[in-house]
Amino acid sequence: MVHGRGAPLAAGAQKEKELARGVSLNWRPLKAFHSLPREWAEVTIDAALTPSADGFYLSFRLAGEGVAACLPALSEHSMPIGGQRRDELWKQTCLEAFFGVRGQTAYYEFNASPEGDWALYRFDGYRTQMTAVALSRPPELLRQQWQFNSVDSAASKASTLLIEWWIPTFGAEALSDVSITAVLAPWPRAPHSDLAAKPERQLISYWALEHAGSVPDFHRRESFVIALDDAIAALSDAHPVHP
Repeated sequence: MVHGRGAPLAAGAQKEKELARGVSLNWRPLKAFHSLPREWAEVTIDAALTPSADGFYLSFRLAGEGVAACLPALSEHSMPIGGQRRDELWKQTCLEAFFGVRGQTAYYEFNASPEGDWALYRFDGYRTQMTAVALSRPPELLRQQWQFNSVDSAASKASTLLIEWWIPTFGAEALSDVSITAVLAPWPRAPHSDLAAKPERQLISYWALEHAGSVPDFHRRESFVIALDDAIAALSDAHPVHP
């Protein structure tokens, strides 16, 4: 496993240990907003959020024809190294999570790029008072792995990509509800980049566990449908604490 930018290996080692003990990810399907462009018609996205003692594991599973066109040229055995904090990641393919603060209108937004860049913001209320969140350790891209359904790995039209991030604990407030979202857009110079000839706006697709409103809007609190108390309870059931 490759870790980015000299980050400590503790998070990755902890995740490997959890997987070895048989923790199964609670995959949830993301829904595309309205109908998909023809180019993305066979694409599916599943996501999972796993709380841990020092943060969260955020996992994505992207499958179907067209996935490779939304990503930089990733090889089967490598993944990006040296990601950094970067704004406006949502303008291209971006994997995201929103965390609501218990009893408040405030919430956090985490963005992750397939190139390994990331961002974390806090909002006081709906799209208001956005500030970058300081972290003692950066998030880590733990896994970005192709699973090919063909002997020929170049046949990426029939492939599945697994992506996993670790997000360290942030903020001082208690968190209560979460939404997981994604934006898919044609990646410049991506494999199968014949899609680049089409108007980009026609090919962007917006994905979420639940959509609220008449236009794609990931910031609407009613779309934060994962109850963190339930997720933490499920993890505790999987790993009961013994005296």
